[in-house]
Amino acid sequence: MAMNATALGQAISSAVEAKAKTEGATPTDIWTAVATEIINHITANAVVSTNVTTTVTTAVTTPAGAGTGTGSGVGTGTGTIS
Repeated sequence: MAMNATALGQAISSAVEAKAKTEGATPTDIWTAVATEIINHITANAVVSTNVTTTVTTAVTTPAGAGTGTGSGVGTGTGTIS
């Protein structure tokens, strides 16, 4: 599932209600429950995409007497972190 404000809001609401009913719950306990739900939602649903471009220069080893050479190239890679 993609990031979803309604689902996150429901999860936070449920966590806060449950924590608030706990005897001795402090404001810190409630905010920790909120933060936990936000982290859980991001961990479960976020997709981060990135594009990377790199330049590579290579040296060519050739047999004796055949001369030397170099080459270069540019490559692009795309990946997804999920």
